[in-house]
Amino acid sequence: MVRNVRNYHNLDWDVAKPGDPITLPMCINGVDWKNDLYKFWKQAGFQIDICMQFGAFGPGENFASYWKGKEQWAYDYGKAMSKYFGPSGTEKLATSFEIDNEPGQRVDQTVFRNVFKKMAQGLRDGDARLKS
Repeated sequence: MVRNVRNYHNLDWDVAKPGDPITLPMCINGVDWKNDLYKFWKQAGFQIDICMQFGAFGPGENFASYWKGKEQWAYDYGKAMSKYFGPSGTEKLATSFEIDNEPGQRVDQTVFRNVFKKMAQGLRDGDARLKS
């Protein structure tokens, strides 16, 4: 029996670009993460891992232009995610989060490291009960 599920949660579904207002659980493409997906998985007994993918803001030559100077926004986004979806958050829908998936050499490593650290700190500050 499987009880752990992982969702690739693309940031470019949530906002048009890093720095835009964070409106969880609603996203700009009309999906309501709570009512269209995560609550059903939770009701079915799954432990949810949300893999926050950079999506269109991710790998490639434009990575640095999307993220440079957006470290505070990355922190705010991580904190908003865990405060809303985390195990002691508003909805208690997710038990863990991941930040992007296998970025490798496809990104500016310095910018990625800075964004990663800020987003990770935001996640932890939003909900200290997240699984490590």
